Amino acid sequence: MLKAANQARLDADRFQAAWHDPALIHRVQDSHNRARECQQVFGTPTLVLPNGMPYYLELSELPPETAALEVFRGIEALTLGYPYLRQLRRRKRAETDTCLE
Repeated sequence: MLKAANQARLDADRFQAAWHDPALIHRVQDSHNRARECQQVFGTPTLVLPNGMPYYLELSELPPETAALEVFRGIEALTLGYPYLRQLRRRKRAETDTCLE
């Protein structure tokens, strides 16, 4: 988590203090429970877009900062533009993938 906090350019000391704050832990647990019960969120990160539907998202790596907004808009266009699309998966590609040669 500290690595992610550093990538997000958060203040490391403040992040670690918050990480161990019982009041903040309780607020996060409450937020998680509400999200799970009210919006069927089952993992992170889950995006809840303007249509109210939750979309679980898994990235292989963070996109470059210069492309992040474009990536988000593409995800938003796909999920909102095609409401009948339930799930899209890509298999993990092996280092030596002879099937695609």
